[in-house]
Amino acid sequence: MNLTVPILKATYDALGYPWHPVFNLGAVRAREQFTNAFDDIIFYVLTLSNGETEFAGFNGTTDPGFQKHGDQIPEGTATMLAGFYKGLFGQGFHKGRKNHPCFKQVRPARYTRMKAGKQFDLSTMFTGNIGSNLHSTREDFTPTRVDNFSEACVVVQRWESHLKLLDAADRSMLKAFDFGLLNERQLVNV
Repeated sequence: MNLTVPILKATYDALGYPWHPVFNLGAVRAREQFTNAFDDIIFYVLTLSNGETEFAGFNGTTDPGFQKHGDQIPEGTATMLAGFYKGLFGQGFHKGRKNHPCFKQVRPARYTRMKAGKQFDLSTMFTGNIGSNLHSTREDFTPTRVDNFSEACVVVQRWESHLKLLDAADRSMLKAFDFGLLNERQLVNV
């Protein structure tokens, strides 16, 4: 997936999403979903005080892992729907763990649930604040499979990449973070 700032800006514009003048946080969901792989891109675009732009994209997932379907979550695993979410995240700790800083969900998002395998159940669409944070896996470990690292969360595969993302957010001086979740097919070629 070729991702650049001009492509992201053009896509946001085409979809009617606001582009923040200082910091943009988002993800692009790969065409093929539910692969149990870190095949999505989590990105940020930071405009520095000198006017230059800092951009990075990291491997991650916007889809839940395979281990949490079926009996463990009978109603189905929640998956965030593509869209723009104003002020979705603040800074906090994943599951309250002080050693796991994250972007903590503070406002509702739209979801659907996945039941019986890898299919959305469109009758399950809902809006809520269910604690779907943007976090990483764990320090000194780079998994190749999502498995239970995501139960509706957006997850950065590498801990070091996640720390870079958090650092960029700190440098933005913002307290609330908008989040744009795009599907790969929505990307505008420029």
